[in-house]
Amino acid sequence: MKIGIATFSNLKPGKYTLVEVATNDNYILDTTENKVNVGYDVTVTKEITNKHKEGNLKVYKVDKDNNEIRLGNVKFDLYSVELDKVIGTYTTNVDGEIYIENLRTGEYKLIEKNTRKMV
Repeated sequence: MKIGIATFSNLKPGKYTLVEVATNDNYILDTTENKVNVGYDVTVTKEITNKHKEGNLKVYKVDKDNNEIRLGNVKFDLYSVELDKVIGTYTTNVDGEIYIENLRTGEYKLIEKNTRKMV
């Protein structure tokens, strides 16, 4: 988890409103108005959490020599570069497709685990 810290010094006691105006490209901007009461000679901490952006991934597994032929029952590991680990194993359906919903945005690698053998 990455943490950003904003520090405000020499504020007069009173009520303030914090509004996020920018965030990392992989996160959703939180435009909530956060109310903060500042007192004399005290430190006030306010935690604001951002939700990571998500997307969907669709994969088609096709024959090397004929891209019109889709291959079902082929396993892939989905490796997250950010987390440096495999986060799931997926198998193509009869139409040679894998569809993954609500995947955190980021860099991934697909590692083919097996190939369907034609008899």
